[in-house]
Amino acid sequence: MSIGPTLMPPAKLLGIARPADLQALGCAVAIGFGFDAFVHVGAATLGGALLGGAVIGALVLTHRFTRWQARGTLGLAALLLPFLVLRTSPWLLPMDVAGACGLLAIAGVAQRLDIFDLSPGQAIWQAFIAAGHQFTAVGFIVRAVKWSPLANKRRLAAALRGTLLAVPVVLILAALLVSADSVFASVVNVHVQIASASGHLVLIALGAMLGSGVVRIASSTPTDPVAGHLAMGTTETTIVLGSVTALFAVFVTTQIIALSGGADHVLHTAGLTYAQYARAGFFQLLGVAAITLGLVTSLRTTIHSQSGASRTRFYRLALVLTALSFAIVISAVRKLDLYEKAFGWTMLRLAATAFAVWIGSVLLLLAASLAGVVRRRSWLVGATALSAWVAVFAFNVINPDAIVTRSAIARTDGTEITQLAKLGAVSSDGEAVLYQNADRLPSAALAALRRQTNCSVESNGNKTFDYNRSEDHLAKARRQFCSGHS
Repeated sequence: MSIGPTLMPPAKLLGIARPADLQALGCAVAIGFGFDAFVHVGAATLGGALLGGAVIGALVLTHRFTRWQARGTLGLAALLLPFLVLRTSPWLLPMDVAGACGLLAIAGVAQRLDIFDLSPGQAIWQAFIAAGHQFTAVGFIVRAVKWSPLANKRRLAAALRGTLLAVPVVLILAALLVSADSVFASVVNVHVQIASASGHLVLIALGAMLGSGVVRIASSTPTDPVAGHLAMGTTETTIVLGSVTALFAVFVTTQIIALSGGADHVLHTAGLTYAQYARAGFFQLLGVAAITLGLVTSLRTTIHSQSGASRTRFYRLALVLTALSFAIVISAVRKLDLYEKAFGWTMLRLAATAFAVWIGSVLLLLAASLAGVVRRRSWLVGATALSAWVAVFAFNVINPDAIVTRSAIARTDGTEITQLAKLGAVSSDGEAVLYQNADRLPSAALAALRRQTNCSVESNGNKTFDYNRSEDHLAKARRQFCSGHS
């Protein structure tokens, strides 16, 4: 095993192809104020979605995201924003926000290089470089003042005087407009409190710094992958892959025995029901599949010095191991299916199933890559990132809280329905379905739902920036329930 040369010099790593200008500075400031407003307005609102769109628009207006991959990535981030208005599930919103933010950073990288031609090692290297750009973003964006017309001292002094004159006038007029119109007041929501001013400043500064980092990444010079590399011989890779393959082959054989019913005696001897057996190993099996995925992709980067015959043997063995890993994912999904049939869906079970399906899709992509599909390009990392976006988007579309609620309503024992009647097991995405199907509930669950519902509370309705379609549907469903079961 040998280790190659050292890393490139830091100055070469963080080179800038296009210095910051007033457009970049304005973008950073706009993102700072947008981030502050997003935190205070809330994610699951129309305001949150519009502010996210404004951030993406500000990045586009810098004219630094010109490559189709960069703009396409920004477009994928924008497609997640409508779900901030359509959903309220705590399982979905963090994925939507984190996914959109992650795509903004990927867009910066996509401006510099082809994200569908990155090996896993190169992707990690580029993430390291992107972090360096983020840490040096403040110095980059501040230099915009040096190249702007405001560098003239007289113009700078005039701009400061104009700002000092404008601020009190704008605040007075804004206060009058807020008191004159409730809709405008809900949009502006001005709170002139010294105690909260520091919090606003911190959020603005944090948002501006993050925005500056994205702009700096897009403005940087393309960086070659790390010059050093790890090389392994044929013996090492064969022993590692062969050992894991043998282990997985034994496991898959036991699963075939379980499918044929031959494991009943073993389960009975261990004192396990099928539901307990299904619950016991799901996450462990997913962990095994994820670790194997990382193992194969890592070892693949170390075979560059091997002969053609050795590389061919590696790819064949890796394909077998990937196929066995896919069988393990199927086994995990089957375990959870057994558990779901015994106890029904919950958000955790449904989310875990969706994650397992995604892991399986990534394994199929890995198998295609190992088989030589478009061998001239290292497309696996980009395809994996795209598949993650598809998974998040699809999970939003199917409305998992509504699926969990319908599953509970369809069950005959009423246990899950009684839990849902406590109005806490699902978000408003599922609560609306519960009220809409109240007539299908058993009498005990319907009585519990009546007790938990306060029909005397009138909803103010979601208006302007606070609007959320899911909350609006819940309010309408609750009013219909109260009018029909008063």
